[in-house]
Amino acid sequence: MEQESERLKEPTTDTMVVVPWGLVCGKWWGSKKQRPIICIHGWQDNAGTFDTLIPLLPNNFSYFCIDLPGHGRSTHFPEGMPYYLIWDGVILLRRIMKQYGWSSMSIMGHSLGALIGFMFASVFPDETDLLIALDAVAPTFDLRGKYSSISDVARNIDRFLYYNDVKSSKDPVEKYETMIDITYQGHNNKLSRKSCEILMIRGMTSRGDGTYSFSRDNRVKVGWISYLSGDYVKRCGQKIKCRYLNVKATPVDEENWPVYKEMLDIIETSSSDFNLVFVNGPHHVHLNEPEKVAPCIIEFLKPKESEVNSTDTSN
Repeated sequence: MEQESERLKEPTTDTMVVVPWGLVCGKWWGSKKQRPIICIHGWQDNAGTFDTLIPLLPNNFSYFCIDLPGHGRSTHFPEGMPYYLIWDGVILLRRIMKQYGWSSMSIMGHSLGALIGFMFASVFPDETDLLIALDAVAPTFDLRGKYSSISDVARNIDRFLYYNDVKSSKDPVEKYETMIDITYQGHNNKLSRKSCEILMIRGMTSRGDGTYSFSRDNRVKVGWISYLSGDYVKRCGQKIKCRYLNVKATPVDEENWPVYKEMLDIIETSSSDFNLVFVNGPHHVHLNEPEKVAPCIIEFLKPKESEVNSTDTSN
């Protein structure tokens, strides 16, 4: 583990990326002179999900934590437009990559963020050098047998139209403590109260009268009108070349684990350096107890012996 003095205490800057519909906001930790690891949060979370983890990670890397469109402080999509969260994220990463002139991407994602990372690494396999996936592997909705990729489309279209029309009019507008209570209860008490407070720094907006409302766009609740087919997702997994780390929270869901493991097996055959680590804790263990997750990421980010030898030879 890095010495306390060598850790990143606070983000260097709040950073905004200009996009055609407004701004994508985020927090950049470390030097802005080097290409960062792009950090992508989970569904209806925000960049704050990494606030406790990144200070434990090596300071020789930079970390750019973004609020996905419709989340946190980022601009919502224009009126009437649906979200396709996974593809929206892939396109956004590509947009950021081109704006900054990077030749490749390094990605760390939690939950939805890991799914976006999976799809980016499969679509752009030669331009992704590493992917750290926290408690998610791939968009396996179809493979899990819980959804119908056809019949669910009608229901989700109607849900989108409902949320688009009601906007935030039915969202709670409450005092601070009540908003934290709602967040805590909404995560079935698996997100610590302190973690709820961290997420709500960016996840709610003051109304100026002592009350708050959630900042996320209601339309993200229907972020996938239709699902990717299982066969397509498997083919995507076969395309991933980059170094790969999956941090799986335990105990695993026995019902979903076979599909999760099947995707890991596919990635293992194609990845240049496949790593799987189990960590005891809930879905947000990286936020609740980052000291459990940081060591395996630190180990993964260490230069490999072959890289060190290659550097020594060139000198």
